[in-house]
Amino acid sequence: MSIKDILARISGPKGYGGPFGRSVSEFGLALGYEVFRCHGSTSTPGPVAIFDTIEQMESAGISPHYIQSSEISLHCLPLSEATLLTNLRTAMTAFAFAVASNAASQYMTKNNASAFRHGLGPSLKSAMVSAKLATDFDHAESCLRSYLTTVDTVSSSMVLNTSKPGRGDVLEQFILQGAENPSFTGQYGFVRDNGGFASLALSLTEETLKSILEATRHFKW
Repeated sequence: MSIKDILARISGPKGYGGPFGRSVSEFGLALGYEVFRCHGSTSTPGPVAIFDTIEQMESAGISPHYIQSSEISLHCLPLSEATLLTNLRTAMTAFAFAVASNAASQYMTKNNASAFRHGLGPSLKSAMVSAKLATDFDHAESCLRSYLTTVDTVSSSMVLNTSKPGRGDVLEQFILQGAENPSFTGQYGFVRDNGGFASLALSLTEETLKSILEATRHFKW
């Protein structure tokens, strides 16, 4: 029996939400890195854009940076790139929270979903501090709220567009917001399919939904 199962049995949805925060953090960090890997840029000013393929992005005059690289040396990134990576990891951590929160609202009773989020929140903020996405709990709270206050994560029916991730959904909104960088005057682009971020976004979301649904059914929440 896992620690999440033990805490769930003893402390209910709140106890389950606590250790689940670490899983949500891992989801956000992994997806943030993947979105970053799939980005490109041009010095010509323009709005952040998401393309289906690398060919479409290149046709728009945006050069890919790392999508064809086997490894990225994170310690050697220019400041603008390091800032983008941190912002995208924060954005995708907020997205991961939105996925978990929405799943709890779909599968659990209202009171149990609320208890789950009360356990999830502090754990996630602690993980953000450990991952150096935030300096302390208050900073982590501020970072998450900058994304989560822009969308209703409880009732939104389109947290993830499963047929086209990153189009008309919360994922797209958070990527675009995460890529906003006042110090960068050019244009960022991101690749969705054919080696882009869509596959990982879908698999991590499905894994999160499955875990929460199984726990809800098992403990009758």
